[in-house]
Amino acid sequence: FKANAGQGRPNWMDAVVVHSSAVPVPRRTPEWGWLEYLLQASIQSMRIRVRAAWSIASKRLALECEQRCRGLLQLHAWVPVAELPAADSLQEICLNGFRAGHSGVSFHVGNLRLPGCPGYGKEARAGRAVRSRGGSLPQGRRLYEFLLCRVGVGRSYMIDSAQHANVMDLPPEYDSFFIRHDSGGEGSLDTATFTALPSQVLHHEYIVRDATQALPLYLVHFEFDPEEEEKLGLPLCALCGSRPSQLYCEADEACFCSTCDAKVHGVSAIARNHVRVEVNRRPRGPGNCPEHRDTEADEYCLECRVPLCPHCRRLGNHSAGAAAEHPRLPMAEAYEHLLGA
Repeated sequence: FKANAGQGRPNWMDAVVVHSSAVPVPRRTPEWGWLEYLLQASIQSMRIRVRAAWSIASKRLALECEQRCRGLLQLHAWVPVAELPAADSLQEICLNGFRAGHSGVSFHVGNLRLPGCPGYGKEARAGRAVRSRGGSLPQGRRLYEFLLCRVGVGRSYMIDSAQHANVMDLPPEYDSFFIRHDSGGEGSLDTATFTALPSQVLHHEYIVRDATQALPLYLVHFEFDPEEEEKLGLPLCALCGSRPSQLYCEADEACFCSTCDAKVHGVSAIARNHVRVEVNRRPRGPGNCPEHRDTEADEYCLECRVPLCPHCRRLGNHSAGAAAEHPRLPMAEAYEHLLGA
């Protein structure tokens, strides 16, 4: 592949397939949805949108990795293309895999922090900080280019830092070095939206010395908008204003943490009879269509598992062909349907 992700505004047609095993991932497929979901979960943000993706695993590399990693624990790891070693081009890695050497290849598993994410650059427990700011897009959005790899870590030998791997021999009964970075801690408070963001993060680092233990699976282009409202956060308690809400009271039209809910609804028999539901079941708008960002989504396609708006049904990808006949539900009904699935 050749991509100009770090050189001004990108042109998606500039991504050129350079070997026959690379296959574009179709939009609105479970494969596409899985990649976007995995990115959102890793970065802990709903402000991630996949723009293009390719399956790049060559048959030769896949066979070598399968033979080497049979029976081993295998994990997924995101690798920012901008942070690849200067001696290893993206094309070379796609065709021939990573080069290890005695120092090995480092892979970070768990949460990532992009510039603009809460907690970026503050502490190790905030997840791995991605140094690259990505390429520029209109309206402050940023473009990133990542590889998704599968790494056979197997049995891991714990060390204190990556520098130790440069001077140590890996014991023969182990398959990788393991560095555990601090995880957990207190959640972040987004004062702009008055929400509580996830408090628990995972950041593990593995170093493998056998290149056949790492298989590049996908090349993914995605955008991140640091100015967009973060919809992952939970609303803060309406009473104490410091803890994430767990319950929504229909009568009070307010969200409460469990401690404050007991205080508010334990004062009288009438208050105890108030109907409360889990906070994720509270009434709220369906959000905008992922394809037509200025239009509110009003239906959900059960086949494609995506929200739809009137533009999608009139002129978009659900206006003709088999997609026009896919079963659909109003957004509120679809939400309840999927929660109970």
